[in-house]
Amino acid sequence: MKKFISLFALCLFGFAAHAQMFSYGPVAGVGASTYAYDGGTASPQLSYQVGGFARFKLAFLYVQPEILFQSLSSKETDLDLVLTHNRFDVPVNVGWKFLMFDVNTGPMLSIPLTAKLDDLDVKEQYVGAYLSWQLGAGVELGPIHVGARYSYGIQDVIEDSDKTRWHNLFAHIEYQF
Repeated sequence: MKKFISLFALCLFGFAAHAQMFSYGPVAGVGASTYAYDGGTASPQLSYQVGGFARFKLAFLYVQPEILFQSLSSKETDLDLVLTHNRFDVPVNVGWKFLMFDVNTGPMLSIPLTAKLDDLDVKEQYVGAYLSWQLGAGVELGPIHVGARYSYGIQDVIEDSDKTRWHNLFAHIEYQF
């Protein structure tokens, strides 16, 4: 009986340790987005993101894939035009956690859903998918994670065009289960 109780306690400890290796939950954020192009940079506009994440932990390192819907806006001030761009993003960040703080970085694949220049649909000018890179930092307060990320395009978003890229700065909040 003593061996059975010891084995049962060991199994419970193993499940508890395993549960700490994986977390998931919703994520939402607001920020500012800027569209850079060969002739200059448009002014930032309010943007938002919603989605979900999964975090796989190993000691002080983690890998965090996400699926996000982002709505980005940027205003071309010379022509007084607003570019609005909705997309699905799939970032995969690698992070380092120390105490309650973390830093992370990784690639992000973006799939355009809509793109409008004022009322004109310009999505057909976009490439099918493009890559960006993210850098971020955050703090974990119990099950809540608050962070900030900067992402910048490493591929052009408009077909047959040079230096057409989105740059985004977001503050986000995650709830971990």
